[in-house]
Amino acid sequence: MIIVLVSHGDYAKSAKRSLEMITGEIKNMFPIGLYENMGKDDLKKEIQIILNEHKSEEFILLSDLYGGTPSNVTVELGLQDDRIHVVSGFNMGMLLDIVTSDCENIDEIIRKIHSGISSAISGLQQTVLRSKTDAMRSERT
Repeated sequence: MIIVLVSHGDYAKSAKRSLEMITGEIKNMFPIGLYENMGKDDLKKEIQIILNEHKSEEFILLSDLYGGTPSNVTVELGLQDDRIHVVSGFNMGMLLDIVTSDCENIDEIIRKIHSGISSAISGLQQTVLRSKTDAMRSERT
């Protein structure tokens, strides 16, 4: 499995560097940035270089922001190639889950990503609700 991080600017490179501070070197992860002097086709070409260098592999393409150019390009590529799985909105927790996963295949990893996203949102909602409830109790006393 090859992991490709695609972002606006240096976010992908910085995320990989930060992740490697925790895990050590990650050889199957490639960061690609979209910069001001680049267009959609330039970004697509950068990703295709990696796809072509690893023809026998499956890929997870993770973009930084749903609906942005990096996300749109990864979706286009995913629609053209069955080896590609696309996820948008990557963060450090998600990346750590992926690289430390003991899942046996890429479909399990994708399910784990989706499960982690749902759990994080649910946990955050519960924390906010508890805080609001505690604040309302404090106001009454």
